Amino acid sequence: CPLRSLTQTTPVGRSGTVKRTYSLTTIKFEVIMSYMSVSAIILAGGKGTRMESDVPKPLHKIASKALLDWTLEKLDFLSLEQTIVVVGYQGEEIISKITRFGIEWAVQPKQVGNADALGCGLSKLSDKTDTILVLQADDSSFYKPGTLRRFIEVHQSKSAVISLLSVEKADDTPRFRIDKDGDYYRGLTKLTDEERGKTVAEFFTGCACFDRKWLERRIGNVAVSSEGEFSVP
Repeated sequence: CPLRSLTQTTPVGRSGTVKRTYSLTTIKFEVIMSYMSVSAIILAGGKGTRMESDVPKPLHKIASKALLDWTLEKLDFLSLEQTIVVVGYQGEEIISKITRFGIEWAVQPKQVGNADALGCGLSKLSDKTDTILVLQADDSSFYKPGTLRRFIEVHQSKSAVISLLSVEKADDTPRFRIDKDGDYYRGLTKLTDEERGKTVAEFFTGCACFDRKWLERRIGNVAVSSEGEFSVP
């Protein structure tokens, strides 16, 4: 650690002054940011039918750790106001297997879309929360804490009501493409089988930030989809 000195001159009566020299040590360390007005809602209620397994998707393991555990570990670095996990399918099993302290559980009685699940999470928020970070229990396992930190900071610095975390790539999975007219956001389009993997585009990752008041006013207005679900983006 680099050293530097400070000389302090102190008056001593009428006769003069005394000089005291101190050695100061500069210590560099990583500061864990605290976002006390930000809470996370993790959506962990889906069946994960594409995985063709009886194990709930959030409990599938990578390197001996459940996907949901990896996501929760990333959030430890942010010191959020609350972390709420919304469960549905095999929810009791997920709750029994995830033994971390400091998380709160919300239960989605019927799996009728992620907008409905998000509403279940909203009901658990304290009055101290102004910004909501929404994460998926599976994909979010692979984010770096710095990515989430920067995402929150950009969202708040713009005073945005909604921010979507996106990635540019040629994707062969059925993700939603972000459609824009210049910098103007137009909406999300789900890729067809013919489009998948053929062009580079900007895709929504499933991670979003919302202004709490804005979301609470609108979550009840989400229309039912053709699949019979209430979904946000």
